[in-house]
Amino acid sequence: MPHREGTFMLATALGFMIASMTGCKQPTADRVLKTTIVQLDLDGQDPELTLQLKEGIAVLADPPLPPEALAKAYRSSERVIRLSLGPGKAWAIVSAGPLLDTPDDAQVQKATLDGRTFRIEVAHTSARLRGAGLRRNRPWRPLLRVAIESPLSASEYQVAVSWLAVEALPNGKPLAAPLVLGPISFTVEN
Repeated sequence: MPHREGTFMLATALGFMIASMTGCKQPTADRVLKTTIVQLDLDGQDPELTLQLKEGIAVLADPPLPPEALAKAYRSSERVIRLSLGPGKAWAIVSAGPLLDTPDDAQVQKATLDGRTFRIEVAHTSARLRGAGLRRNRPWRPLLRVAIESPLSASEYQVAVSWLAVEALPNGKPLAAPLVLGPISFTVEN
C-alpha cells in the first residue's frame, strides 16, 4: 500500500508542476458555504406570511436577521440581480422551503460553490408524509440563508436549491421526490 500512495502523491505533484509550467489552471475545489436555517413561525406580526410565502430563491443585499423581516425582504426581492462585493456590504442567497409542521426539522446536507455553481441540498422531515397525527400543530416555514462571501470573481453564477423530505434526519429514507428550486442566475461585478 505505501508504494501506491507514494506513486499517487508523485503523480499528483507532477501534474501540478506540469500545469503550472504550461499555464493550465487546476480545477477549482468545492468551497463550503456558511448556511443557516431560519424558522419562520406563525407568531410574528404577519402570521399569513408563513402560510402564503412562495417557495423559491432570491439574492438579497444586507439581509435582515429576524425571521419575519427576512421573509418580507425575500418576498419583495427582485429576481434579476447584479451585485458588487465590497467591504461592509453583505449578500445572501435566501430560499423559502415547503411549509412544515411542529414536529418537523430541516438540515442543510450540502452547500458548496463549485466553479460558478452554488449547489445546495436541504433535507427535512415531514410528519404529514409519514402519516403522523398532528395535535396542536403550528406550521412553520424554513428559510435557508447562505452567505455570499469574497473572493468571487466577476462573472455570472447559478444557484439551485433542493429540498428533500426524509423519514428522519440526517440520512433518512426519502419520502417523495425532491422539490428543486431554480436554477436562478446572478452576476457579480467588481
